[in-house]
Amino acid sequence: MRSFGLRSVDRIANVTGILGYSVGFVVDSAGGVGLSAPPEYITVPPTQERLVISIPKTSLKDGDTIVIWFKVSDISGNNDEVRLSVGLDRTAPKITGDDFQTKTVDDFTSRYSIFPVKL
Repeated sequence: MRSFGLRSVDRIANVTGILGYSVGFVVDSAGGVGLSAPPEYITVPPTQERLVISIPKTSLKDGDTIVIWFKVSDISGNNDEVRLSVGLDRTAPKITGDDFQTKTVDDFTSRYSIFPVKL
């Protein structure tokens, strides 16, 4: 039997087949615009399927944007990076406008009739 220079590859011991990934984040008060990378990445072991990042609430204020980067590589040498931005807004909703009128359920339901129903 001839050998073609192929070597056997051991099974990857994680669920997704990913060799490694890392996560980085920034809390930005300017909306995350112009940020190209976090100041540092957290390297996550390939067998770990979940990472919890704790950001103290005291360091967050309304209008802040949390920007998270994910870097991943697989056994074929493919690499990818994904960026996710989440805006923070804890203000209560406020209804404004001169044309706002209170309606009751009967104001809406009395306009429509579902009978007669034809089958």
